[in-house]
Amino acid sequence: MQLLHFSTRSLGIALLFSLFPGILQATTPGKEPPGRLFMVARGTASYYADYFHGRLTANGERFNMHELTAAHKTLPFGSMVRVTNLENGRTVMVRINDRGPYIDGRIIDLSLRAARELSLEHHGIGRVLLEAYHEPRYSFSRATETTGSFPSRLITLTTMGAQQTSQSSTNSSGTGSEQSSTRTFSAPQ
Repeated sequence: MQLLHFSTRSLGIALLFSLFPGILQATTPGKEPPGRLFMVARGTASYYADYFHGRLTANGERFNMHELTAAHKTLPFGSMVRVTNLENGRTVMVRINDRGPYIDGRIIDLSLRAARELSLEHHGIGRVLLEAYHEPRYSFSRATETTGSFPSRLITLTTMGAQQTSQSSTNSSGTGSEQSSTRTFSAPQ
């Protein structure tokens, strides 16, 4: 009887893995789409590197030509884009952190690392397919909250899928006329 139970469980697990083969595949950073597809485009990609390395990007980060990032004219910062080289089928996932390209006919400017992974470094440009996914991990918002008679400036970090806990405290006299609340977000595992 126990042998039959073991066989049924094994069969169930095998069926699960056959129906969902992605469970067995290792995830490769820079390859997996992170959210839902919201834009597809075809066009010419270029890359930018040495001259811009270390300079501020449009979203305030320092450009690092050795990271998988890219510039796009309209996609929201933080969008993940799967870029496929239409000549050789190579694919890479990049994160949008800058604006550009500023040359007519180009649809994306890639970092040097992304260009190398797509084998675009030698030619400098290439025909690509863009598949943009949007599921930003973090969104920052600034707010001013008046608590009692003391305004406090808040920078709220909201994490997608985070668990929120709230804490309230009263002033030192214990009257409760001046309350403040603290919200703590824990990132999903």
